[in-house]
Amino acid sequence: MDGPDPVLPHRSAFKLFDAVLKYHDAVLVPLSKCKLAEVDTEVPKEELLAMMSLYTHMGEVASTVSMVIAEMKDPSRCISGGTVRKDLEKAIAFAVDSALEAESMIETEAAIFEHADKQPKPIVWPISLATSRLWLKTSLAVIAEIRARIVNQTVKLVQQLASKTEKHTPRYEHFINDKTFVPNLCKKHLLTGKKETDLFAECVELFQAIGQVAAVAKKYKLPNPKEDPKVKETLNYGFSVFNSGKQAATVITACRVALSFTGQEQYDEAVKILAKCKAALPGALVAHLTDLATKQAKQEP
Repeated sequence: MDGPDPVLPHRSAFKLFDAVLKYHDAVLVPLSKCKLAEVDTEVPKEELLAMMSLYTHMGEVASTVSMVIAEMKDPSRCISGGTVRKDLEKAIAFAVDSALEAESMIETEAAIFEHADKQPKPIVWPISLATSRLWLKTSLAVIAEIRARIVNQTVKLVQQLASKTEKHTPRYEHFINDKTFVPNLCKKHLLTGKKETDLFAECVELFQAIGQVAAVAKKYKLPNPKEDPKVKETLNYGFSVFNSGKQAATVITACRVALSFTGQEQYDEAVKILAKCKAALPGALVAHLTDLATKQAKQEP
């Protein structure tokens, strides 16, 4: 991961501990009576380092996952600006890396850990090897569930944006269609304010949110969201609203050219929109724009 680790205290303490032990030349490290030892004793240096490293990784995972869970008490907070919050993504990735590193360490240094696990008193490590393995496995399962909930939030965002965009998409079929174009109703219902600009922006936001669902699931190596019928239904609804909103915004833009522009500007914009969007426009509006462009062309010297 780029940048500093999200959780510093555990690793910083271990690095300090590791640095001190590097100057200890003996194989055994003296250990005074404490929670690890019932009496003054000695512990193998490599065992002490291995166990402290394992506990450091477990502490990092616990702290990071706890922070993420606390942030997700309100699940909607994991989405910001239409995308998953970068700090949460980084924290989750950090926890996964730390857990996998701990699991790998247990396997690659199995002899040391097994010796530590079977060591008779007075040395008693607080978390056994079996418990550590189970804890790490469970932690990764919890992280997978967190990621699934984040994907679910991206689906909810699509639903929210689609509902908003649908609400803001004007209905115009009764006064603009293949046979009818009523200028007065167009001006009244479509050309007040800048409806097309706002609608285009909402459509872009919705389209990006739809793309986020599959992208986030793929990044987290989760099943394709479309395999879930309810998710598929939501995404199809989102696409339908996006297409309707985009078409409505295009129609409003064309109406503005037809009814608000004049002269050369009207001609240029009419030619442009007919070239790019003719197939998306109702027939009567296409005919009106074509007639305007033709008349303007005839007036040119």
